[in-house]
Amino acid sequence: GELRKRVLLALPGCIGNFAAASLMAVLFARWMCVTEFGIFAFSFHVIRILTMISGLGFNQAALRLIPRYRKAGAFGAVNGFILGASLLTFTLGIATGLSVYLIAIAAGDTHAHEALIHATWLVPLIALGLLLAGVLLAHGRVLLGTMAKGSVATYSHSPSPS
Repeated sequence: GELRKRVLLALPGCIGNFAAASLMAVLFARWMCVTEFGIFAFSFHVIRILTMISGLGFNQAALRLIPRYRKAGAFGAVNGFILGASLLTFTLGIATGLSVYLIAIAAGDTHAHEALIHATWLVPLIALGLLLAGVLLAHGRVLLGTMAKGSVATYSHSPSPS
């Protein structure tokens, strides 16, 4: 019943994300030479890992805490959580991206690390996007929350708003 409904709501976003990522990889692979695509793939995955670190799991905490706070009528706690998590995620994202940027510059070979150097500014933005997806899911906005990315299994277990 309820699980099936949530899966059906999450499915379009997950399929769309998978299709877009696959299309992007194919287009980039055709457009770039082997070396350039390797640099892109390395940078892309480093940024994704840094994003997960920068998020500190607040997107998952939002799924758990926001429905509890809403049920208890603690709307100030909901606002405080969202504001605090956003500020901390953004600050840590900037610090993480800046550290990788400085390490890449200090490595000396800026040509090999050029894609990584130019992509470090994405870390805080993607981390905030993940947090926003968790907040939207916690408020019962499954379709909007799954547009960013994720698996059907993760979003099918999101708590429903009270």
